[in-house]
Amino acid sequence: MMKRMLSQTVFRPHWRLHFMWAILVVTAFVGGVSAERSLGTREARSVLAKLTGTNYPEKQIHIRRILPGFVPSEAIVEADIETVIKFKRVNGDWQADEIRLGDQKWEPLQDVTQAFLRVRQERTRADLHALAAGLKAYREKNGGYVETTDIVKLTDALVPNYCVKVIRLDGWNHSLFYDGHRNSFRLASFGPDGKPNTEDDIKLSNED
Repeated sequence: MMKRMLSQTVFRPHWRLHFMWAILVVTAFVGGVSAERSLGTREARSVLAKLTGTNYPEKQIHIRRILPGFVPSEAIVEADIETVIKFKRVNGDWQADEIRLGDQKWEPLQDVTQAFLRVRQERTRADLHALAAGLKAYREKNGGYVETTDIVKLTDALVPNYCVKVIRLDGWNHSLFYDGHRNSFRLASFGPDGKPNTEDDIKLSNED
């Protein structure tokens, strides 16, 4: 009986998968909601189903809440999407191996994880470029870049005149790095590991 249970173990997504889906939804809705109407639960669920490319029963996509974005054309959705994860035994240890979304075929879990990683990287790069554009506009107006090493002071100086939204965290909820002087600046995300000067860092400077 125990052997049968282990071979068919099914788990609902843990908090990491919930968080990853939330990131995907935020990205999907940027610029996608008009200022004339708000985003409803049914529409959010429909967009999520299309995003995953699956046919999901309504009960398998739970919209926790919908929050306004930084501008009228954005909405932030917190959602749980039910998934099925297949485990296999490797050298005596159980490991998560494959994932199935809705009615789709089983996919290697590593492929899905890499897709989520790319989404976070792309979002972080876009945010760094938005800050860099704000800094360049600030310099044109004030004769130099924002001089600080504090990301909070940087955004206080840029928003709302030079940058439309507050950007302080990267795709992994780590604080962004900023080192600004009158004639130069450096921006960086320390990536998934949160450690500086490692291979996963994402960097941007006034020379880029």
